[in-house]
Amino acid sequence: MFDAFVDSIVFEGVTFVDMLFTQVPGHEIYVRLVVLFVSVFSGILVSRFLRQRDKSEGNVRAALNSIGDGVIVTDVSGRVVRMNPAAEILTGFKQEAVKGQLVRDVFKTKDAESGEAVGNPVEKVIATGEAVEWSNDKVLVSHDGVEHQIADSAAPVRWEGSDTFGVVLSFRDLTESKQMHEKIRVTEDQLEKVMDVVPDLISLQDSEMNVVYSNWKGVRDIDKEKRNELDKCYGVYRNCKEMCPDCPVRKIAKTEKPWQVESELPDGTWLDIRVMPVLDPNGQESYFVEWVRDITDRKRDEQIRDKLLQELELKNEELESLIYVASHDLRSPLVNIHGFSHELQASVEQLKETVENAEGLSEAQLKSKVREVVGGGVFESLQFIVASAEKMDVLLKGLLSLSRVGRVELKIEDVDMNGLITKVVDGLAYQLQDAGIDLKVGSLPSCMGDYGQLIQVFTNLIDNAIKYRESARESCEIEVGGELDGGRCVYYVSDNGVGIHEDYQAKIFEVFHRLEPDGPVPGEGIGLATVKRIISRLGGKLWIESEEGKGCCFCVSLPAASESIQG
Repeated sequence: MFDAFVDSIVFEGVTFVDMLFTQVPGHEIYVRLVVLFVSVFSGILVSRFLRQRDKSEGNVRAALNSIGDGVIVTDVSGRVVRMNPAAEILTGFKQEAVKGQLVRDVFKTKDAESGEAVGNPVEKVIATGEAVEWSNDKVLVSHDGVEHQIADSAAPVRWEGSDTFGVVLSFRDLTESKQMHEKIRVTEDQLEKVMDVVPDLISLQDSEMNVVYSNWKGVRDIDKEKRNELDKCYGVYRNCKEMCPDCPVRKIAKTEKPWQVESELPDGTWLDIRVMPVLDPNGQESYFVEWVRDITDRKRDEQIRDKLLQELELKNEELESLIYVASHDLRSPLVNIHGFSHELQASVEQLKETVENAEGLSEAQLKSKVREVVGGGVFESLQFIVASAEKMDVLLKGLLSLSRVGRVELKIEDVDMNGLITKVVDGLAYQLQDAGIDLKVGSLPSCMGDYGQLIQVFTNLIDNAIKYRESARESCEIEVGGELDGGRCVYYVSDNGVGIHEDYQAKIFEVFHRLEPDGPVPGEGIGLATVKRIISRLGGKLWIESEEGKGCCFCVSLPAASESIQG
């Protein structure tokens, strides 16, 4: 095409070849021009190629220098062609000093554990033509003897379809990372030791209810193999297939506040369960910490404390009753004894005066005066003194009997109440028959208590129902029954007797208090006070439900017996 162009424009049919090899006029000038053109054109092409090469070289250098990992490029014989600054720092060599040297003399490594020298990955790549994957079990020894924990890899360099003409070796410094991992490992070991001595269960769960960590305290019945297969918390701890209906995590997920409850297990174990959310930087729940503490001993101590406080309160009530008795009930007979003793003393003085002045009196007159003194005040005074002394004796015996109730050592055990009431009824058989009582006894649950003390309680309650029956009624009825109410047994002794007015119901449990002191029913007024004392010591409650003229119902609440007895 170029020949045709020259032929048509310049030489009018003379070709460029003819111009060079024939004697065409002026052809030397044209030859020089053409040679000059070709030279200039070639120079331009070479210049562009060199600039492009320098630019590519600069790009490659900039790319290598920006890489944080160490990079060494070798030729196919394993000699260093290029190193980036990171490689210079880690190896301790400058690129200009080691260029052309074997990479094994620059990149010296040993095994991190054994300390023995290990093979160079570049040599393996050259031998196999395959890349060597990352390995993080080596130590790089720099030119100045500094050791760095590293991870390295190597890969062949080749054009597509061509043979390998170089190798790229990459390595990164893991020293700080290894040190950090070691610190983390030591911290984890220390934390594990701390958690191992914590007696409480501490469990970390994610938002999907998976157990991430547990120190397994308090759940040692879970096999060690299963502990390694952490799963949903309800599957791990409760062996359930679905989320627990009372799951606290669901509650705190709504409130974003810690949740706490004290719960009693069927075996009597008490647990303090706390669940706390762990929030991420965005304020969302990412984990939940479940903290479970066995508080059985504390609860038992609290029960003992409450029982002691209850006994102390009861002692205070008894002390107040004693003060009342001492200031009122005992004081009345003492006043009588004191007063009539003075009258007796006056009568004795009068009698003494009569005897001293007996001279001049006839025998009949003396007898008359003595009879007047003795018959007038002495006998009456003596009768009141004796009656008051007997009253004091009754009161003191009552107080002694009540005090003995508090000193009797209790034997708490499961009590079969059906058998106990049968024994009580047999002991009151004559009174029931004599009074014409229609007694009904239902099926009674078993309770925890002292058998002998409960005999005294129900004997007293049934005996009171017999004594305070309504004799005008054609049919006198007494009913004994009971039922379970949660963990307690509630018993009742009801009758259709005279009943008690509401204003006096709280007073009937006081010591020596009687609604009718001079009524037809004898007694000292310590029966119900004794019953209340016994029930209080057994950890129970006693109360009355009554309506005057329609009968009474005495109720007793006591702790239920164990499941074996209830069954």
